[in-house]
Amino acid sequence: MRGGVRSINLRGMKTRPGPRVAAVTLLTAALLTLSAHADFDDAVSAYKKGDYATAARELAPLAEQGNVEAQFYMAYMYESGRGVDRDEAKATELYGLAAEQGHARAQFNLGLAYELGRGVTIDVEKALQWYLES
Repeated sequence: MRGGVRSINLRGMKTRPGPRVAAVTLLTAALLTLSAHADFDDAVSAYKKGDYATAARELAPLAEQGNVEAQFYMAYMYESGRGVDRDEAKATELYGLAAEQGHARAQFNLGLAYELGRGVTIDVEKALQWYLES
């Protein structure tokens, strides 16, 4: 067999994953994406209603999974102490993760953090870099 994916079935015969495997994989990925999107929407709704604890609980796992908007929201929540203990270092870390993914507001806020020393040592060059990036 040239190229492609190989697997061994229980009888030791080389086989290719069939169309059902591909369909199940795509369906699972789609459902996980929809679930994450629903969780994000629920979190934003809770945030807008002032239920910051629920928003934080919903956003934290999404932020850990790399969701850029969830990272930005969580950063702001740590910066302001809404739904979580105020923690400028954690806020700056999360702004950094979102900024690296191209989130313009996170880039600006990261620049501000470096300019003012919020959670990091003042670094005017890094501040300027992030301001220009945003």
